[in-house]
Formats: sequence, structure tokens, C-alpha cells
Amino acid sequence: MTVTVHHLNNSRSQRILWLLEELNTDYDIVPYQRDAETNLAPPELKQVHPLGKSPLIEDNGLQVAESGAIIQYLCERHGGGSWLPEADTEDHVRHLEWMQFGESSFFVPVMLKLYTGRLGEAAAALAPRIDEQLAAHIQFAEDNISDDLHFVGNDWTAADVMMSFPAEIAVMQGYGDKAPKLARFVQAIHARPAWRCVLHVVSVTARSVLPSSKRVCSASVTKGEAFAMTVTRMSPDREFEQVLQQPLQPYKAAGYSD
Repeated sequence: MTVTVHHLNNSRSQRILWLLEELNTDYDIVPYQRDAETNLAPPELKQVHPLGKSPLIEDNGLQVAESGAIIQYLCERHGGGSWLPEADTEDHVRHLEWMQFGESSFFVPVMLKLYTGRLGEAAAALAPRIDEQLAAHIQFAEDNISDDLHFVGNDWTAADVMMSFPAEIAVMQGYGDKAPKLARFVQAIHARPAWRCVLHVVSVTARSVLPSSKRVCSASVTKGEAFAMTVTRMSPDREFEQVLQQPLQPYKAAGYSD
């Protein structure tokens, strides 16, 4: 079966696509574009979920929302056992903590800073407390990520997928110098072929060069910013294949709740 991803550009659903590529799982993308002025999700997302949120996936008739639930589900159902620590181990407990931290404790000051940033001087009274909390949570992540750049164990896990977006936000907001391991963590993610492949799949889908379809992507990184990608149309007879040569477009985490 193929997983359908309701994907909002520059959002937390980027890491869901990344995980699907890492798991070598077939998926469809249903793309949604943020409003150019408000940066909010379009109303069409409310047709698939009452809150109009992304990410959202559909798999074999089952709809799953919430990033943590989606990541856990995909690892359990689509061959990602190696991305989950063994049950009844300390790593399993630590993994649960980081899966929650990335979307709860860490994201409260992130969201407050993003939204109050639109208020200008009206947010002056709140700004010091928000900045203090954001810096504290970033430092906590910096202190606990390993020298191998993983939050649990010594290899990639679902916790790393979950923490990818908060880490991007930290770097984007200028904390890279104070959190060098988090900055290298983000660089390591962006260098992975699966991540770079997703950038092109999303770019192609957004431009409607290819209609939405089941697809897998094999990628190879070359020198500089040149990048080669093969998008294979997974039609019943597997007939369609197109190779794209194009500059790699940077991904910027928007950080909004939609």
C-alpha cells in the first residue's frame, strides 16, 4: 500500500517525507501552499481534518494526524524497526522523552516567539521571558545530543526525526553559534540523500511538473549544488521515469503550527 501525505509547504510535514524516504516507503503527496501574505495554511486542509493541520497521512483507509503519532506509526508499520529502540530499555524511555520534548516543551517558546514577533512593541513585556525559555530549551538539547549527533543511542532514530524541526528553528533563529552540535545535526540531516531527494520531490510537486502519483526517489549528491534525482512513476506497469537535473532549492522551516 501507498501512504498519502497531505503536505503543507515549509512545515513540519517535511520531516514526514524525509522519514518515508529513509524507510523506502512508497508515498503520494497531496500538496498545499501557504498564503503568500499570512503564511497560514489554506482552507482546503480543513476538508481533510477539522483543524486544517499538516502533517496528515492516510494509509490503507486509516487517517493519522500529529507528527509524533505519524512518526511512531510509520516506524512501526513500514519497516522502521531500526529507528525505534527496543522496548524495556533505557534508550526506549529516553526516546519517549525526546519524542514528547520536540513537540511540547521545546515548541511552546518557539511558537510564542514566532507569534509575538508579529506584535512589535506590544510584545515587549513578554519578550525577555520568551527569549530566556527558548535559549534554555535549546541549551538543554545541545547538552544532551551526543557527539555522534544523535539524541538516543549511536544511530538515527525517530527521536532524531522529531527533533529535526526544532533544531532547524534554533539554527534559523541565530542560535547556531551557541549550539554548535545542533547546527551540525541540522547539517548532517540536510546532507542525507533521502532529505535532499525530498527537496526535489516537493519542488517538482509544487510546480506540478509531475501529477501526484506513487513514487520512490533514488538520489545521489554531486559536487556543488548540482543534484540528480530519479522520480519513478509507480503506475501498475511501472512505465514512467523522468530524470531531473536542477539546482537544489534550500528548505526553510517556517515554524508555524499549521
